[in-house]
Amino acid sequence: MKIRVLQSSGPTAVVAIAVAVMTLFGCAKGVSRVAAECGDGIVEGAEECDDGNTAAGDGCNAICEVEVCGDGVVQGGLGELCDDGNTVPGDGCDAHCQLEGPVNCGDGTLDLADGEECDDGNNLSEDGCSAACLEEFCGDGVVQAGLGEGCDDGNNQSGDGCNGLCAPEFCGDGTVQMGQGEECDDGNNQSGDGCSDSCVLESVCGDGFLEGAEQCDDGNTVAGDGCDAVCRLEGCGDGTVQAGLGEQCDDGNTVSGDGCSATCQYEICGDGVVNGTEQCDDGNTANDDACVSGCLNASCGDGFLWSGAEQCDDGNTTSGDGCSESCQTEFCGDGVVQSGLGELCDDGNTSSGDGCSAACAWEYCGDGVLQPGLGEECDDGNTFNGDGCSSGCLDECDTTENLALSATASSSPYGTLYTPNLMNDGHGHAECSVYGAFWLYAGSAPGGEWVQLTWPSPQTIGRIVIDTVNVNVADCLGTVTGRTLAGGTIQWLNGGSWATAGTVSGRTNDWTFDFPSPVNTTSIRIYDLYASTGGAQDSNPIIIEWQAFCD
Repeated sequence: MKIRVLQSSGPTAVVAIAVAVMTLFGCAKGVSRVAAECGDGIVEGAEECDDGNTAAGDGCNAICEVEVCGDGVVQGGLGELCDDGNTVPGDGCDAHCQLEGPVNCGDGTLDLADGEECDDGNNLSEDGCSAACLEEFCGDGVVQAGLGEGCDDGNNQSGDGCNGLCAPEFCGDGTVQMGQGEECDDGNNQSGDGCSDSCVLESVCGDGFLEGAEQCDDGNTVAGDGCDAVCRLEGCGDGTVQAGLGEQCDDGNTVSGDGCSATCQYEICGDGVVNGTEQCDDGNTANDDACVSGCLNASCGDGFLWSGAEQCDDGNTTSGDGCSESCQTEFCGDGVVQSGLGELCDDGNTSSGDGCSAACAWEYCGDGVLQPGLGEECDDGNTFNGDGCSSGCLDECDTTENLALSATASSSPYGTLYTPNLMNDGHGHAECSVYGAFWLYAGSAPGGEWVQLTWPSPQTIGRIVIDTVNVNVADCLGTVTGRTLAGGTIQWLNGGSWATAGTVSGRTNDWTFDFPSPVNTTSIRIYDLYASTGGAQDSNPIIIEWQAFCD
């Protein structure tokens, strides 16, 4: 630190220099209480005052203490000519810090008895004899500008900021002031000449010798090798990326978690170290494990399928969309009704016939599907009674009702005397001689001939009965033997095509055929029918009456 004193005179300059010197060496009153904020205009901490500057002599000194008459410091700026540390008059310095001189001071006659040390015929100071007729000299503690003093610290010692001739001592004055911490003084304030502008010895960076303020000296001024071009240590945290030292980054600190680690390596998601805002870091950027993209903990609903933990992840935690709130696949048969998937029910299986179908739809009477497990005996797709299947899906069947009576009979070519309606007119064998019977052209082997019953609405048919003639008895029409309906294929109309229920053969008299299970149809027929053999004619079979029953 250099102390430069402007040329001035009077007690103000003396005080300013004294305060600066005492402050420099830590011997000013109250120096331990100087706060960094002294001079900011705000009274705080241990400050007694703060007038917005650190100048003394204006009522608030350089360390923010109040300046008053009687404080022992001559405050020229406050008009003080003296200050003997009290406000008692009659001791040479009155209560207002004005000099009290002998009565005849200034008359040009030295009156030693009155305490005069000198009398130069005036009451002016700074001419060697003060206004109080006291001798003025270097070391009296008062800067006498008129005497050429630049400072006066109350002594004649050099090396304390004011030399023995009361001239200020400062860096650049050509004299090394060890007491002021100077290591050198080459008479200027220029750095770079071996002695810096603060009078500190300058070292030569790159000479291989550690000197002065050098932190290092590796014999060169090349940066990036641990010692930079101005002999400062290079290391992680110095703010300079030293590629030669293996640094990838350097953000001026050795704190991890800010993008550049404590070892000056880039911190990135996937490096295996949890940094900054990362929730996790498993050393990879895969999205199928417990740590996903962005180094976030995997969770259901993040849109990434966590292998081994999640069955699905559709980016939300809403159930009913195929992936549940716990990221398990939703499907028919999982026991949970997923209305969003169109499920009406879900009984935990994909078996039909238990009330909830394999497609998770309700099974009920009237759905057109026979559900024996639900106690259905039939299901005709409605819940109407009177159509063979009741509203409770039970068979409606009067085993005594001959359903053929309400049907229309037809056949392949037949005899011209008797028409097909005689097959189902309700008159059996006993009345054949009165009402007649039906017969058609057919031989004793299948040849494509047929007879058929048709209803206007579906009927449940489970059994048919054929009333024909005995092969050994002359027919009721009074002709010959051998005209028995011996066999054929029993069929029912299933949608738009014929389905076979079974065959009959070798019959020689009346016969009955039971369907494997009742059928719901609008038409039945005997196809490829033929006559028996062993009689006199063995052709043109006769059907006296054809009956049909629900059972």
